[in-house]
Amino acid sequence: MVSPGLSYDWNPKWTFGLHYAYTNTTTATRSGIAGNSLDLRGAHEIKPRLWVGAGYVAGVDNFDLYTIDQSGNFKSSTVFGQGRYIFKSLTSVVGTVSHQARDGGVHMNRFTFGLTQAF
Repeated sequence: MVSPGLSYDWNPKWTFGLHYAYTNTTTATRSGIAGNSLDLRGAHEIKPRLWVGAGYVAGVDNFDLYTIDQSGNFKSSTVFGQGRYIFKSLTSVVGTVSHQARDGGVHMNRFTFGLTQAF
């Protein structure tokens, strides 16, 4: 995987990101399955430590949850909204709602929840 990205803090309350990923997958039956993904996102701090964000992803939307059906020329469009609260202990609670449209008329809605600890 080659995955360059760029983040830009417009000011202390606005941040924007652009991330590209090129993948080359090998399975038991095929090798050299190439894929491309593009991730565009933005976030705004609406109150101290409370952030909201939104974005668009073409291709694989989450490499932590990568599955074999997403290898190669995976055609999908994902839009998402996100809320994040950062506690004084630097623990973040994150909730994300997303809608993904895949080839063949397949649509998927997803809600994810996470905890992150910064050091």
